[in-house]
Amino acid sequence: MKIIGKILALSALVLVSAAQAQSYPNRPIRFVVPFGPGTSTDSGARFIAQKLGEVLKQTIVIDNKPGANGFIAMQAVLAQPADGYTLAYSTNTTHAANISMFKTMPYDPVKDFVPVSGVSIGGGAIVVRPDFPAKNIAELVALAKKSPGKYTFGSSSAFARIGIENLKTNAGIDLLNVPYKGSAPNVVEVMAGTVDMTFDPIITMLPLIRSGKVRALGVSTQRRVAGLDDVPTVAEQGFPGYQVLAWQALFAPAGTPPEAVTLLSNQIGIILKSQEAINFFRQNAMWDTLPMNSRELGAFLKTEIESWRVALKAAGMEPQ
Repeated sequence: MKIIGKILALSALVLVSAAQAQSYPNRPIRFVVPFGPGTSTDSGARFIAQKLGEVLKQTIVIDNKPGANGFIAMQAVLAQPADGYTLAYSTNTTHAANISMFKTMPYDPVKDFVPVSGVSIGGGAIVVRPDFPAKNIAELVALAKKSPGKYTFGSSSAFARIGIENLKTNAGIDLLNVPYKGSAPNVVEVMAGTVDMTFDPIITMLPLIRSGKVRALGVSTQRRVAGLDDVPTVAEQGFPGYQVLAWQALFAPAGTPPEAVTLLSNQIGIILKSQEAINFFRQNAMWDTLPMNSRELGAFLKTEIESWRVALKAAGMEPQ
């Protein structure tokens, strides 16, 4: 009788688990974003949350937790049950660059997370304060060589940091890094003239460039960006190998039910292939969609971790 009882209990547990899997999601899902409101990451997360929520018939809440190069946000995700209801809306900073930027980390981007879906990919722009004397990259390099260490740049992420560090290495110049907790305070300081320049996603800079509050010296893509056609690439200004791209993707805590991961991956993939999503990211982020399923994102992540390791080493950035 005891054996029969155990079999019945096990069968009941299996049935409950199956029912739960079929009913996923049956309550709101949370996207934890490692950067603040108004950033390109936040904008992308809100678009995906809205469209995915419509498909799944569930509310998807955005939870911004900026600071510490994404450590705060990633720890917040891992502190929750791996049940598919708390996801990391992550970037190359949190999941590729950090592993080479820090000697120790409170999370492992590969072991602690399961890839869900790629979202978007694109470049950034090097911008300077409005009264900065250099009008292009060549003039900036000349100024920096004349006065090593005099000029400053703000950074709030690995992407922002490597955008300038890459130029420093290629041009053989010395610029002083000033770290910030977020993109918004960084850009405010550039507009105020507290720091001389920064590097950030193009869409973040676009309204400020158009209004004259900052001046763009170059973009980090290999081709000029539509809508910012008068700004040359850094590559065409004497540095043909220069290219710095960032990306956004969704990850779940390790141990999340495969059924939930597959459902989310499939639905986000459908959304990203829609013309609406393509237009949104091109118009609102000047980026391209990155429709990758869980397996493809996992393979992409491995190559990105190595690419950022090489880029950071080439820029002379030692782990902190």
